[in-house]
Amino acid sequence: MLQRYSHFLLVGIALITATIIGFNLPSSADESNQEYFFKPVPRTNLVVVEPNYGHLYHDGETEVEATRHLYESLGELQDNYSIRQTRLIEFERKGKMIPNLYVYVDAPDAKEVLANKSLEKSST
Repeated sequence: MLQRYSHFLLVGIALITATIIGFNLPSSADESNQEYFFKPVPRTNLVVVEPNYGHLYHDGETEVEATRHLYESLGELQDNYSIRQTRLIEFERKGKMIPNLYVYVDAPDAKEVLANKSLEKSST
């Protein structure tokens, strides 16, 4: 009799496992609304600000709009860093020119500052 219902048992276990994994995954809804992302480069005091590729490839955002959003991120970076220099870098990816903003900062450890800021945002 157990063999008769083993398929239903397997499907039930698979559904429960998938549900648990789904609840543990971070919500990507917050990321899809962001206009840019910070990526610190350890030991160089460089923060690379990248545009949201979802907006560029799927939402019809132009390169000019993406570049504007990158420069708007400087206000948020100035809250934690002393900005020394910025440099706009562009490269082609999937037929589009993608802007990245390289921001050179004065900070002991850019990665640590961004990690602390992420913790503050998640606790609020």
